[in-house]
Amino acid sequence: MELFSVIMFAVSSNLDNLAVGISYGIKRVHISALPALLIGLITLGGTMVSMALGKNLLPFLPGRFAQLLGSIIILAMGGYGTVCFWTKRVRANGAGTSDANTISLPLRQLALREAAVLGTALAVNNMGLGIGASISGLQVLPASAASLCFSLLFLVLGNRAGRLWLSSLIGRYAEPIASGVMVLLGVYQLFS
Repeated sequence: MELFSVIMFAVSSNLDNLAVGISYGIKRVHISALPALLIGLITLGGTMVSMALGKNLLPFLPGRFAQLLGSIIILAMGGYGTVCFWTKRVRANGAGTSDANTISLPLRQLALREAAVLGTALAVNNMGLGIGASISGLQVLPASAASLCFSLLFLVLGNRAGRLWLSSLIGRYAEPIASGVMVLLGVYQLFS
């Protein structure tokens, strides 16, 4: 029963990693091993801290503060991507550039700095789950290890699916749709 609870915790706390991986994949941003590991380690640290201190921190944290902060960061990242896309479109149209140039996005690597921001947002967003899991009796080390495994798995699978399948399917609208997914994830996290 403990193993089932640990796996359910790891899956539920990392579903947003799947959405983020898909979103970045759609934008043709490859999340290679080092940025994925950095994101995973940051979320692991957040999980361990929130679980280890869960019972002690609960009285001092206002209701949904951690989830709210993580949601706002994810919303801001999605909003920023949307604004950047439309700004580029307006400039391209003003310069008379053909719309056809935006159909195929070039593949780029996720920068470590961006991975650190993303990992922090995901870690902060999951603090409430970590505190709840700690209070419900889950052990810190098995739950944290499972969370790291699912974090990496969902991030890589989502990124691969987004890059290899969804990006070409969506075409020229890949970038705004990917940013929209981030915005929807942030909104969902705000109200869940």
